[in-house]
Amino acid sequence: MQWELAKRLVGSSSKFSGGLLGVRWEIAEGNRDLARKASRVRQKMTKRLTRSSLEVVRKIAGTDGNPSKGADGY
Repeated sequence: MQWELAKRLVGSSSKFSGGLLGVRWEIAEGNRDLARKASRVRQKMTKRLTRSSLEVVRKIAGTDGNPSKGADGY
């Protein structure tokens, strides 16, 4: 009786630990996906911020974006 219980427990624990390994793998995959997405979002936001900052500087300086011209247009 004790041996049967021990065998069942060993079998159950291996199934349980195998299931946990799968869960850990899925969590790790999810973390990698989130990191990739966060990186892309950060790149997009940086580009937008840079673009809008340049537009503000051009408006303040009064230029059309051509670096050879000054605020008076020459």
